Amino acid sequence: MDRKTLEALFADIDRLSPEYVRFWKDLCLLEGRSDEVENLNKVADFIEEQAKALNLQVIREHFPGAGDPLVLVLPEKRGEDGAPVHGEFSNEDGPVSLLGHFDTVHPTGVFGEPAVTERDGKFYGPGVFDMKGGIATALLACAVLERSGLPHREIKIILDPDEESGEHLGENRKDFHLRHVRGSVAALNCESGVAGRMTIGRKGVLRVAIDVRRRGPCRLPLLPVRQRHPRSCVQDPGAGDPLQRRRHHLQRGPYRGRHSRQHRPRPLPHGDRHPLSESCSAR
Repeated sequence: MDRKTLEALFADIDRLSPEYVRFWKDLCLLEGRSDEVENLNKVADFIEEQAKALNLQVIREHFPGAGDPLVLVLPEKRGEDGAPVHGEFSNEDGPVSLLGHFDTVHPTGVFGEPAVTERDGKFYGPGVFDMKGGIATALLACAVLERSGLPHREIKIILDPDEESGEHLGENRKDFHLRHVRGSVAALNCESGVAGRMTIGRKGVLRVAIDVRRRGPCRLPLLPVRQRHPRSCVQDPGAGDPLQRRRHHLQRGPYRGRHSRQHRPRPLPHGDRHPLSESCSAR
């Protein structure tokens, strides 16, 4: 792509930016935590309306107990010779996927009314940074690309309503993402970041549920396991007492399912037997 074409594209971005800043603010005014299904679907309605105004194809799926995930598609545009567009990074056919989410962390109403305020040219409120700004940016990019008339790959904007908790879509969440991102030559996360920089690695959270069954006294205290190096939940089997059941949710860490002297669970102060009989559970 020559310099003149690039300059024309960036000039069009500057012309359209005020419109998409307004869209960004209006989108943030529509709150929706991961478990607020009705609110999330109102957010999805608003995004879908904007996408259809840009002539994007909209795929909207429904799952019980969760907001509706969206896939917004800008169809491929080939050149005059009918050949697909190939860039420097890939000679393969396939779309470019832009990933995002439209749920936010806090319950609706926590930020007051209105939820979004503007000070010194900056927005403050739920989802402003994480990550409705990224959704506005992705739609702006599609709008500029479509207006340019340039040949391009298919662009997919894949939007998740349950990123903050990951609990309400369950296994459907993984299936949804895999189905729609499969075959892409690139997948870019549109989470906001530092201007002029691209993040190439992210930390995540892995929640693990471990059920430990044993016969004998239950020595583990009813406390969350939050150590940097989680303790092993496994103890030597005993006999003579009813079956005890324990459940621990371990945050991500170098857990390898084995004892070490410094990480072995401490006995309870009142002796071998746990005060709760039959079963106990900890989170």
